[in-house]
Amino acid sequence: MKTVLFFLTLFISNAFCAGIDLHSHPFMKHGIGPLFQGSFFSDAKSKSYKTLLKSNLTEQALLESEIDILVVALYTHPILSLFSGGPKKAIDRQITEAHEFIQNNPNWIIARDANEAREALEKNKRVLVLSLEGAEHVLESEEDLDYFIDKRGISIVTPVHLSNTHFGGAAYMRGFRKSFLNLSKLISPLRSEGVKINFKGMTKKGEWLLQELIKRKVWIDLTHGSDLYVSKAMKILKRSRQPYLFTHTALRKYYKAERGIAQWMINEIKQHEGMIGLVPSEEMILESEGSQELCPLKCGGCDGGVRGLVAQFLELSKEIGPENLALGQDFNGGIPHLAPDSCDQNSEIDEKSGYYLFSQDQELQLKAQQLHDDAHLFSDRSTKTFLQLWTKVRNSSKSMK
Repeated sequence: MKTVLFFLTLFISNAFCAGIDLHSHPFMKHGIGPLFQGSFFSDAKSKSYKTLLKSNLTEQALLESEIDILVVALYTHPILSLFSGGPKKAIDRQITEAHEFIQNNPNWIIARDANEAREALEKNKRVLVLSLEGAEHVLESEEDLDYFIDKRGISIVTPVHLSNTHFGGAAYMRGFRKSFLNLSKLISPLRSEGVKINFKGMTKKGEWLLQELIKRKVWIDLTHGSDLYVSKAMKILKRSRQPYLFTHTALRKYYKAERGIAQWMINEIKQHEGMIGLVPSEEMILESEGSQELCPLKCGGCDGGVRGLVAQFLELSKEIGPENLALGQDFNGGIPHLAPDSCDQNSEIDEKSGYYLFSQDQELQLKAQQLHDDAHLFSDRSTKTFLQLWTKVRNSSKSMK
């Protein structure tokens, strides 16, 4: 009875606020071809939080969610994308599919800047923002930038992704499966904050790309960059007065790999300004720590699940403020999401197979606020901050070399 009253109170008080997802892949099918099961316009294939490379963000799931703004991560694998005609064609097809979605759903738009997004929200419309994850094979020339940025409307770019490229070094990730993508980890002598870090930073080609993106008012997503890459990029972005952005990460102190955001990066955000998205994934939030009240030992502490996510959310909120924090959920991104709670199984997430479907955002929010009143994982405050910072990106100046 208490649980029922709790949920009723949340609904009546409108404690759940629609918010933003800083990073998910609705159109992943074109990026990795037959390796991915399902598509955006078909039924979801995923049935559990453990399922990998099966669709869990579909048109139906997106429409059923309460997300105001979805940052659409466009990704292409250099080999698997050949099934879609190659990397550039694969990205182009994903953008075309996004336009097909908004044609079928006129209460959605693709926004190219914060003003367009803000005006849409004021008219009770919802917003897609196009983001490119990994610039290699896509943004290789001025002509590519003219096409994908100026014509097709990509507004956010993650220059490096899973492995080192001619643009720069990628952050090392945890586990053998992830290490295989970046074999230089085996010989790197460098360490920072207790983890091994990549000895490759930003290249000359990478600096050219960053300068060109800044000039075209593109927001740079620093996620996946090596420490040395991020350090160089932050200096350039600060000079151009562009806010920092990490769309989908976790605290390095718990994730224990370079891929997690370091304390020195968080300090830079506090001194400058920026926004961070946390990934609701078992791979990213293992070994989180929280209060005994939030994470009792009988529930497995905060080792994964919603409790682990909430623990990191609350800890990072104290560092940068909850308004500068959101989720970057990485749905359709080939990662596991959140396991059911090990005890107090009184939410729909716990009764099912964990948090594994994009449309479960309301259930996740309710579960999080049951654990802690301040765990506003989806919030209009974060949406407003995103738009404020995006406005500053559009007003920023060309970086000084």
